[in-house]
Amino acid sequence: MFSSNSKELKVLSFSGGAEKGEFSIRIAKALNDKLKIINSNKELVEYFHVITGNSIGSILSSCLIIPSDKNKNKPKHSLDECIKIFDNDLHNINSNIGLKDKIKLFLNLKNHILTKKDVDFIHKMCGNTKLSETVVPVVITSTNALNAQPRLWSSYDAKNDPKKDFYLKDAIEASISYPGLFNSKKTIFKGDIYHDFDGGLIAATPLITALPHILKNNNKYAKDKAVVVSVGTTTGNTSNILHEIDNSSFEKNIYNIYLLSSQIQKIPFDSLFKTFIPNYYKLDFMIPQNIQHSIYFKASK
Repeated sequence: MFSSNSKELKVLSFSGGAEKGEFSIRIAKALNDKLKIINSNKELVEYFHVITGNSIGSILSSCLIIPSDKNKNKPKHSLDECIKIFDNDLHNINSNIGLKDKIKLFLNLKNHILTKKDVDFIHKMCGNTKLSETVVPVVITSTNALNAQPRLWSSYDAKNDPKKDFYLKDAIEASISYPGLFNSKKTIFKGDIYHDFDGGLIAATPLITALPHILKNNNKYAKDKAVVVSVGTTTGNTSNILHEIDNSSFEKNIYNIYLLSSQIQKIPFDSLFKTFIPNYYKLDFMIPQNIQHSIYFKASK
């Protein structure tokens, strides 16, 4: 998988999907432990040219590519350190969802039960790191709340256009804003305003929307030689209902959220990627869902 062939573009992808995203971290650790045997001084992300993530996968992928204070070319956090950050704050977020908030949501007295304060750890983790400053390029996906189209938060775009050099923390918040848990993420940057929901609403994997963008920005590499390692679930369907979910009625919101939830649980279509990317590796396709659930809940306690 990790040859020294300089013509191979290497892409690491972390999918979303709540408990599936949590299990993906364990899969990534297993891969990282094997690679540490080869080179104990090299971090997982340093084996790849670019990393992409959405939803819960955007948190892990971003943690891995924040530059060190001592060396901007080296990652600040190891994978094990990112897992500790992730596990601690996953517990904190879950503990903030109390019965009172659930009742308010049920009675349509509020349309979300978490706020930006509940994800303050993202600001602490990322600081003021911008997309142009990451150790390796990153592409994070979200869903435009106004037209349900994908939005890419890209290091490639950031380096070409200062108006797209967003803060990494804003990209993550946009990518994790799942309806019913969060309101849509509002980002104000250099005079422009963006409204976004969870990137997993379009597809659980960021590869559906991010891979064409990544290949376009790495055209010096042969596409048929690209190596793509996908950690997590693969794909869902698209639903054009996000523009109204912030303010729609309780009954309609319940139905909309049900539809969105069912999309993210769709069976993966990995053969689609194999058709275009022969060197496509899926690391958790055969993991039973009940095992994923048990690991997620254990980490949440």
